[in-house]
Amino acid sequence: MTHEHEVGVRGAHLCKASKGGAAAFVMPSAGVKAGPAPKASKGGAAALFMPSAGIKAGPAPPIHSSNSCDHIGETMIKPDVIVKLKLYPEGGRKNPTPPDHLSCILEYEKENFECRLLLEEVGSLSPGALTRVPLKFLRPDLIKERLHIGDRFRLREAKYIGEGIFEQILV
Repeated sequence: MTHEHEVGVRGAHLCKASKGGAAAFVMPSAGVKAGPAPKASKGGAAALFMPSAGIKAGPAPPIHSSNSCDHIGETMIKPDVIVKLKLYPEGGRKNPTPPDHLSCILEYEKENFECRLLLEEVGSLSPGALTRVPLKFLRPDLIKERLHIGDRFRLREAKYIGEGIFEQILV
């Protein structure tokens, strides 16, 4: 009996594979879903599958039975803040963002913080876009207590791509 996992839009699920196999990490927001996958090559090396990005890679972890699965738990990526964001129409990104998330640097009070725009519910953002976006900090402990609603920030990748204000600070 094979075992298939599917979790919520932003959920991630980790499961151990059967004896001799590699663990499988499932990230539905990136289109990754465990289930019938190609058998692993000798040694059971893991592979990344991202159908939404058109990536089909192998070898994959072997399919495992439901009684061999050790559920570690499901994790939702929860935003730290909601921001009102304006991507620069010129001089910033040349192309739209990916539809699920964008990792970038948030500059706040002359300091840089790694963050991720959670775009699953918003979708891809084109240069010039103005929208509300949930945002997750890599290290919320370094910035979150300093934030105030209405504070301004800038986002950058290799160069500045946009600016915004903090609209909600989530618990």
